[in-house]
Amino acid sequence: MLLLPLGLTPQAEGQYSVHRPARSTRGVEMRAVTTSGVGGAKTTAHVRLSQLSEQDFPRDSSREQAFRVLRFAVNRELNLSPESCGEWLIDDSGCYTWSLTITSPDAKGIGLTLSQYHLPKGAALYIYGADKLRRGAFTDANNNTDGLLSLAPVLGEQITLEYECPPDGVRTVPFVIKTLHHDYLGMRTQIARSAIAGEPIFDRNRNTLPKLDCARNVVAFPEWSNQSRATLLQVVSGGLYSTGTLINNLRGDGTAYVLTAAHNVNRLYDLIDLEQIKQEAKTTVFFFGFQSQKANGNIRGTEEMTLSGAELVAYNPEADMALLRITGLPKDADDNLLPIPAAYNAYYAGWNTSPTPPHPYVGIHHPLATTKRYNQTTNAPIAIEDNYSIGIGLSWDEKHWYIPRWEIGTTAAGSSGSGLFDKSGLLIGALTGGASTCSSPESDHYYAIHRTWLEKTDFMSLKPFLDPDDTGATLCAGYDPNATNAIYRLSDFPPNSPKQDDIQLLPAEKLRGIGRIVKLKEGAVTPLGVYLLFRGDNHLQTSFPQIDIRLRELSQDHTLGQTVWQTELNTATFQRYEEKKNKFDSAGRTLEGDTIELFVPTLSTQQPTSLKKGSYMLTLTPKSANEFIRLPLLYQAKRKTATSWNMFELSESGWAPSNGDLWVDLLVQSPTPPEVLAIPNPAVSGTEIQCYYYQSHLYILLPKQLPSAQLRLYSLNGQLIYEQNLSSGVEHILPINFLATGGVYIAHIEAEGVKRTLKFIYQ
Repeated sequence: MLLLPLGLTPQAEGQYSVHRPARSTRGVEMRAVTTSGVGGAKTTAHVRLSQLSEQDFPRDSSREQAFRVLRFAVNRELNLSPESCGEWLIDDSGCYTWSLTITSPDAKGIGLTLSQYHLPKGAALYIYGADKLRRGAFTDANNNTDGLLSLAPVLGEQITLEYECPPDGVRTVPFVIKTLHHDYLGMRTQIARSAIAGEPIFDRNRNTLPKLDCARNVVAFPEWSNQSRATLLQVVSGGLYSTGTLINNLRGDGTAYVLTAAHNVNRLYDLIDLEQIKQEAKTTVFFFGFQSQKANGNIRGTEEMTLSGAELVAYNPEADMALLRITGLPKDADDNLLPIPAAYNAYYAGWNTSPTPPHPYVGIHHPLATTKRYNQTTNAPIAIEDNYSIGIGLSWDEKHWYIPRWEIGTTAAGSSGSGLFDKSGLLIGALTGGASTCSSPESDHYYAIHRTWLEKTDFMSLKPFLDPDDTGATLCAGYDPNATNAIYRLSDFPPNSPKQDDIQLLPAEKLRGIGRIVKLKEGAVTPLGVYLLFRGDNHLQTSFPQIDIRLRELSQDHTLGQTVWQTELNTATFQRYEEKKNKFDSAGRTLEGDTIELFVPTLSTQQPTSLKKGSYMLTLTPKSANEFIRLPLLYQAKRKTATSWNMFELSESGWAPSNGDLWVDLLVQSPTPPEVLAIPNPAVSGTEIQCYYYQSHLYILLPKQLPSAQLRLYSLNGQLIYEQNLSSGVEHILPINFLATGGVYIAHIEAEGVKRTLKFIYQ
């Protein structure tokens, strides 16, 4: 039996960043202070590296093929000190900014690793590439005891760093540029249109997703949503994609342990020295919630929810077990570690150490570094079975669960380390490798938790960490840190709704803004951010729209009131690790060709907001007054539900309702499930006809129970002015600007004896 550890290797990024615009994007005038040369032909603010030779690029080996590894980046050690390169700038308020551009000739993308990273409070670091999309801000919240920060790759052969000193800070740069990651395959080129180094791949060269048709999107199985929330895509050392699972301990204290496979942190057993393996674990980037929001269809999930850095807590190569602890958590003002951000909606999976766990069994994973997928075994118990691994020189003795066949799904490169759950949703193992495909879904091996529970040393065992008080328990329930104040995504697009074509909202010149109406039936709701769903476009890669996002009060007569919450969209980024720079950083997301989900969090300067019961409009407008909305957002036209008419458009004449349902979802936290009702909230039942008038438009909804109806429009003196047949089960929005004069009019709708009359004033 051939055991193939399912690690997938492109370059990584992942780090918590603060949503804060850079000075250079806020129109702040800056001038040069001093420059420092770096010698030779290099300019004061620009370091140009030598051309890589053919010998610098790795070649495929049978070992890598056996481990299903995909490598696409070369690491270049730099150890650049900002004291010897870069340019200092100062603005009128006396604030200093340090800037440096590095070129690695012919790179398709560049990532970085920083060492000696220790930013003071108030400082901020940003990076950008050819697309000019800034990633960051990286702040003191990213400080770690090891001083490492990995930054996700940017597009092209150049990368620029901008470091902003604190307003009252001295002119020093508290990090060293250790390693540069040179992407030579072009993971983010227009040809591949898939990902850059360190970014989730999603659909490399447009041939990934068809290979996974048998493994459905995990949102198709809502009963496994908690286990899905615990499943993370992880990228190690900027070059190895795999999967891990947040796992609970018996104290239920939220310690951010991640269970994965040992080969994911030891470079497929190339690393033997334990200190090197620990260093490798520190480079890990964790992606939360990277999944398609539709059960039937593929959406490139959010890449904004990342944390980076990990400590190797337990390690047992004799079972292929590794237990990590996420270290790159946000910090408070006193430098204390905070929990995983609430918006990430994390869940800590429970576990079962029984040798006979209940069946069937479920696997949740990131095959081929794409969105989260679901596997399920046949309804039969599994057994411990190990075989020598031909061709890679590794074998295990009585450590692994053997999956003879999947009834649903398959694993693939990138699934390594993913969790195997029993019928009760408890972890019983993690994936070492296998040979399954959609055409032959057979022969996968997961190491068993109970076979690495108590070993020769604490460091080789799971028990000291998952049962720290030595209770002897064999079961541990899962832990939801937001159980009493849960996370809700307010959407009119449920994952399991029938598949319908999404209609692209093209950037119309007349459109100055777009809005979505929500009505909260209960209060005490806290906004955490906004999900935007849009169609990828090549132009977005180089010219991303700057959008102001606000939640504004809405009166009964549809007048907009004060802003109660706001954020802004400046770039679309993710986090990654750059091995040569030995640091984490941000990089611009791939924005070409796919249907894309993007998450915009609350601004770091925004105080927590508690929404009251009532109506609100979520508005998106360009940050520049002379711009139009250029983001091709998705919406559903003529939705046949009672929760439509939630979309409004801003034109030269102001805000007006638009026929459709905008796919812009508010993410909130609430102690009770918030009931969201869209304007006009008709609450259709039976054969009631809904009708209202707003800004020169009639809005009419006929229940499906009625046949077609007749609309007649009369003047106040009873003169018939207009008539039209209306289809049932469809929302109709009728402009009435054909009326010659203003005044009072009467709309009369009738179908099979059911009547509705509306009097309105046209001005």
